[in-house]
Amino acid sequence: MLMPDEDARPGIKLEFIRRQKGISRKELADKLEIAPGALFNLENGFNPIHFDDALKLGNALDVEPDIFIDESARFCASGYGEKIRIIRRACDATQEEFSKMIGVTRSTLSCWEAEIGEYHPSSVFYYKLKEIAEEKNIDINRLNSDPDSFIDDYELFLTGDYGKKIKYIRSAYGVTQTEFCNMIGYTSGTSSCNWESMTEKPLRKAYNRIKFVAEAKGIDINKLNANPDYYKDEYSRFVEKNSGAKIRYIRLQYRAFTDDFGKMLGCSGNAVCTWERGQCIMGRQYFDELKKLAEAKEINLESLDDNPDVFKDDYDRFCVTGCGKKLRYIRNICGMSAEKYAEVIGVSRQTIFIWESELVQRGTIRRPGRENFEKIKQVAIEHGIDLDTIDEELAKVDDYEVFCQNGFGAKIKSLRNVYGMSQRAFSELVGVSVETISRWEREGKVRGKIAFPSKERFREFKRLAEEKGVDFLESC
Repeated sequence: MLMPDEDARPGIKLEFIRRQKGISRKELADKLEIAPGALFNLENGFNPIHFDDALKLGNALDVEPDIFIDESARFCASGYGEKIRIIRRACDATQEEFSKMIGVTRSTLSCWEAEIGEYHPSSVFYYKLKEIAEEKNIDINRLNSDPDSFIDDYELFLTGDYGKKIKYIRSAYGVTQTEFCNMIGYTSGTSSCNWESMTEKPLRKAYNRIKFVAEAKGIDINKLNANPDYYKDEYSRFVEKNSGAKIRYIRLQYRAFTDDFGKMLGCSGNAVCTWERGQCIMGRQYFDELKKLAEAKEINLESLDDNPDVFKDDYDRFCVTGCGKKLRYIRNICGMSAEKYAEVIGVSRQTIFIWESELVQRGTIRRPGRENFEKIKQVAIEHGIDLDTIDEELAKVDDYEVFCQNGFGAKIKSLRNVYGMSQRAFSELVGVSVETISRWEREGKVRGKIAFPSKERFREFKRLAEEKGVDFLESC
């Protein structure tokens, strides 16, 4: 088959081959499922023949599609958006900056990079892109055949767990997320927080600053990219997870306040506070001393990671869940009123009420402090209460709970009838007012809440029932 000149425009080649094969424009257009006018535009160069078009034409005319592909169309094959992005990044330019360099709007460039629809660069803009690429030593043929070979260290940095890499670099300086952001020229710790949680990627400009501060600490980004754990040592493993809780656990083994523990480490008590709260990572310069203090108490730092519950002391375990119920249980077992219990603990009655009710103030459940807990613990021990088993005791449904949950008013009335007494006479026997007996029997409310008899009164009812040979919970 005769062929047109090799340097001829793709549209001329298309028309020449179509005529050689004796196919009308309408026949070919129908075969391609396009309008004859669209085919006319391709043949006359009004519209470029894109890569996908060339494949369809080659199949319809039974020729190699490469005949219709010029270098612009080859560049605009699937994946052209990433190629444009590679050229732009080689210029270290934003979309706004790069769009001005090639003479298009930012939205146009954005559409190209996202490969939206059939929106390709025209030949004019392709040659502008090619010129810029050559200035940056990017070979277009290599870019077409192997774009992955142009991925730079920024792209490599963002692959895998880049959050871990950034956190490691920050931990090498022992600073907070806010302080780290200030180091690299950002005004808010939110950026570092989002980067480390991988909810947001650092921009290229931010990466360049991150790389600079990493190299200042002797951290090779290429080694970090190949293996985010490359530089991980004992210190890195310690600060990677729950470091604040671990430091606090070690401090509590010495029964030391933060100021005293800070002096032991050679820092301020405020620094210890920020470490324990997770607001800042402990610097490397303090780790060796902390390790010595831990070893003196026979604490294996790695075992703290293997078993996170080990660094929860009795105070943490007491407060983690149901603190209010535990306090009320201790008080009831001790047979103390709220006023008496408050006096023994050394707080106000209102504070006891807040603790037992687990009221939320400023978004936080109010719980006893450590000093209060030591007194609570002392009172519990004096009354034979084991705090380690208190959760198991609370899990048991006792007689009093059964009494309160299943018609306690009818039981009290039935017991009174067993004694053949009026409400007034029964109230004198029990030692309460007739109004109280009346309220209990009808399960009345006080301030919108059902007024249950106390545990002491319940025990008195059980004693009275036993004197009559009656099972208070079953028979009454």
